[in-house]
Amino acid sequence: MELIKQIQINIDYILKLIKKYHEDHIKDKEISNKITMLKNITDWSNFVKGAFIEFERIVKPDGWIAFEVGEIRNGTVNLDEIVVPLGKEVGLDCEGIIVNLQNFTKTSSIWGVKNNHKGTNTNRIVLFRKPSNG
Repeated sequence: MELIKQIQINIDYILKLIKKYHEDHIKDKEISNKITMLKNITDWSNFVKGAFIEFERIVKPDGWIAFEVGEIRNGTVNLDEIVVPLGKEVGLDCEGIIVNLQNFTKTSSIWGVKNNHKGTNTNRIVLFRKPSNG
């Protein structure tokens, strides 16, 4: 196959298109009514613990759960450190944590969130396994 035309597109242009699409097509109130947003760690932990109770119930023995979190409070609180004890408390084994540092322009920059300054700047994937019955 032969390349007919190549166009170099700046990431800022793509982010502007995403922002425009968001403004033109997404009804913020409709979406925000369906999103759970909790403002403190205690409420968030209780919400997540409820999710882990359900995961433990539905995942087969030796089954895996990959739970993605980030960090908050300008990087001073890593949510994986909160999630691991919650998973263990309901009977899951934490098999590892994968941390992906982001050194690139994030989509959230179109809403004014600067990379490595505010918002979540890492992906922290906590890997849990439900122990076997035997």
